[in-house]
This record gives sequence, structure tokens and C-alpha cells, in this order.
Amino acid sequence: MTDEDLQESFEQELRASAEGPPISLLLSPIQAWLLFSHLQLALRHPANASPSSQIVRVVAKRLEARLDLGPAMATMAARGHRRQNMMKPQYDEITLTSEGQGHDKNQRH
Repeated sequence: MTDEDLQESFEQELRASAEGPPISLLLSPIQAWLLFSHLQLALRHPANASPSSQIVRVVAKRLEARLDLGPAMATMAARGHRRQNMMKPQYDEITLTSEGQGHDKNQRH
């Protein structure tokens, strides 16, 4: 199969899938947060400005609305939406310590 054939087949399958039934996912709160934060990361990429990124942005906002966010998580979520934070790794490198406390991998201790 040539690349052109693959592209044509892909476009046909994509159009057909658009008419299918909605897809539901059952996610734990942490899975939902991780998916949401990864969507934000992808959406902040400077080259990700296609019309489909607007659809993904709507999906991310819907997912965010379903999350039970405390003040700190809501602040992090808001920071993740800002395009000026595109190239600031401190917003993308939060990890959990063994005690479950978030910490910035770039922070000096």
C-alpha cells in the first residue's frame, strides 16, 4: 500500500467513524487528571494550531469540568491553559513523591 493509498483509506475510515456512536470511558480521578494534563501539554505545543486542536481543546475543557479540583489543582489547570506557559517546563514536570506530595523536578532542595 502506498502512502497515498493509506492516506485515502485513513480519510474514509475517519469519516465513517464520525458517524459512529459516542465513546464512553471509565477513568479514575488520577487517570482523568493525567489525560487532561497531557491534552493541555499537547495543546500548548507551538505547532499544534490546526482546526482539530480546537476540538481537542473543547474535550479538555469538558474533562476539566468533570474533575473535582481543589484550589491547588484548579490553579495548575488554569496555568496549563495559558499559551504563554508553552515553553515553561516547570508547569509540565510535577511528580508525586512517595508521600503523595507534588514537587517540581527542577526545584532545588
